[in-house]
Amino acid sequence: MIRFRKRMVCVFMLLLTLLGATSASKFSNMDQEKTFIDSKIALGTKSAPHANMMNNTVYIFIDLYQLVEVEERQGLLTVKLWIYVYYYLPELAWNETEVGIMSFDVPSRTFWKPDIINYGMTKLRYSGFDEQTVYSSGIVAAESTLQNVKISCTFDVFYFPFDSQSCSFQVGQWASNDGQYKLDIDRAFYGESNEMLLEYYEHSDQWVLNGKPTIKPTVRTFNSIRRYGVVEVNIKLARRHQFFLYVIMLPTIILVFLSALTFLLPVESGEKVSLAITILLSQIVGLVVLSDILPPSSQYFPLLGYYVIYSIILISISIIATVVVINMHHVGPRQQVPKFARKMMKSQLMPILLLNPIDDTRKVRPATIETTDSDSKPVTSGRGRNTTENIVGERSNMGDVCRKEKNDAERIAEWQQLACLIDRILLIVFLMASIIGTLVFLV
Repeated sequence: MIRFRKRMVCVFMLLLTLLGATSASKFSNMDQEKTFIDSKIALGTKSAPHANMMNNTVYIFIDLYQLVEVEERQGLLTVKLWIYVYYYLPELAWNETEVGIMSFDVPSRTFWKPDIINYGMTKLRYSGFDEQTVYSSGIVAAESTLQNVKISCTFDVFYFPFDSQSCSFQVGQWASNDGQYKLDIDRAFYGESNEMLLEYYEHSDQWVLNGKPTIKPTVRTFNSIRRYGVVEVNIKLARRHQFFLYVIMLPTIILVFLSALTFLLPVESGEKVSLAITILLSQIVGLVVLSDILPPSSQYFPLLGYYVIYSIILISISIIATVVVINMHHVGPRQQVPKFARKMMKSQLMPILLLNPIDDTRKVRPATIETTDSDSKPVTSGRGRNTTENIVGERSNMGDVCRKEKNDAERIAEWQQLACLIDRILLIVFLMASIIGTLVFLV
């Protein structure tokens, strides 16, 4: 951490056009050096802004070091920031070549420290570097910290997982106001674009910066009387979507199209309803997983969530349709197939759906009774006449039974064929509904 701080100080000094590296001290002993430092400390103040502070302005330098954590459900963004607060006191400046000292460190609160806070911060986790630094150019670095802070942020997850977020927070005066000193940024750092340097930014594996964060000075007004100097920081993020694409989106889309294949499963398998219910439960589990990731907001409900709800409704309808088809398959001979359904089953629609049309040319022949030569002979006795009548009656009853069984079998086959026809039609309808829903919600 000490080595890292020294590197940041070098960049800080370079951008402030300070020259070279620290040269050897020209003082003959430590007492003279201490006397020189004490004389400079005596020129500063501890409790209020110095009267000779250049432009009566405090400058702030903020640079993003790391995106620590993005808590979407809580609406919090945790970032690690480099923050430097400094101002110029001309009477503190010295000739570095003559003195041989480029800068010196003093304990915290030796010089006046501006009351600057992060307005959007919910919790400060870490703050380091308790020392203040004075440079030969007259700069007093009143605060130089690496802060790990939680920032309140509103997340728009409508296009999850292809969403981009914009989080802003303000750093500014607290008890003091614009009349006591002004708060600004140094153009030597940010130039005209007001973009952060990101010299030591560590990339995140879940989010990528959508452009460099910007920093902009402005003023806040309280009760139209008091004005506070504020620096507004804006960080734009874009989500790395590959993980959510493969883990959530693709399985959801696959399950939607698998629900249509329920209508290809034969009724005789006995698994049509079980398959549809299993797919429905899988989609519900996917919705629960999605709700655990995203914030519970009604304002920014994701399109992927709408798609999952659409798929749940679609699968629920497919379960109802499957039950109807199964019931139709088991109607049996007690009812006759409607005429319009028979016309459909005899039309050219059947070959298009890869089904065989019903054969309407088959007709049930009336039962015929074959008689032998002995039966054709005249019967004179009453007993022989009764026997012949009984044989004819029995053969007639057997013909009626065969005719009825054949008609029943044909009716059962027609109902089963009608169930297959409805299955194929529903297969096409649900495939079209799945494709249209996918295109509308996800493309």
